Amino acid sequence: FLYEGVRWYQVLVSYLLAVIMALPNAYGDGLTDWDMASMYGKLGILIFAAWGGEDGGIQTGLVTCTVLLVAVSTAAHLMQDFRTGYMTLCSPKSMMASQILGAWMGTFLAPLTFELFWKTGEVGDPNGPYPSPLSKIYRAMAVVGSEGLSSALPPKCGSFVLIFFFGTIALNLARDLVSKKWRPYMPVPMAIGIPFYLGAYLAVDMCIGSAVKLIWAAVDPAGCEMFSMAVAAGLLVGDGIWTIPSSILAMANLQPPVCMGFQDENFHA
Repeated sequence: FLYEGVRWYQVLVSYLLAVIMALPNAYGDGLTDWDMASMYGKLGILIFAAWGGEDGGIQTGLVTCTVLLVAVSTAAHLMQDFRTGYMTLCSPKSMMASQILGAWMGTFLAPLTFELFWKTGEVGDPNGPYPSPLSKIYRAMAVVGSEGLSSALPPKCGSFVLIFFFGTIALNLARDLVSKKWRPYMPVPMAIGIPFYLGAYLAVDMCIGSAVKLIWAAVDPAGCEMFSMAVAAGLLVGDGIWTIPSSILAMANLQPPVCMGFQDENFHA
């Protein structure tokens, strides 16, 4: 097999399981506009990593997680696209043809895009522009699934997990129970957790964006209500598109004249 330690029947079971998981995810995505494919993928990591055991369990968990995550997420996005097409009176045949064409193009563009970033030699570098923090988290979950909680996690880690788990539930309950007057001042656990996943730079970006929106809402409430989402979407898309020329510049060993970063106190440039 392409990946050492991964058996063909494990991949087959992951494809069959993806069909079962895709149905509730697509339904839930239609109701809440929230794709939970990553959650199903993490569940698959624990299941298949435990199945593989210490001998190849990490590879098995990560490979099958990719199968589950991509299949489940694609199903949800497909249903969302068809719903949008129905609402905008698009031709179902044209929608299906576009989906097939897009999937066919993805088989070429996805590996080329990955190779574009991989050529920079900075993918996975914690101090580089592409630290890939989620890869470490997913691998850690595969280690936990294959080796167990007691041997894979640091001391007291399980206790901290339980504390923050119940603390998150308590904060969410508090946000639902307090009056609307005080609700905006209650912290959102998910917003707190995102910088721990992706890094401090995201928290700085979100803080600046929130400050700009608050000022905009105070100066022009109607304009902020109407255009703030469009402006935010444009900024997100622009930031995403910039990664392509940024990777090209990194391949050419060109560095920006000014940059901002967050380093350990012992780091020296």
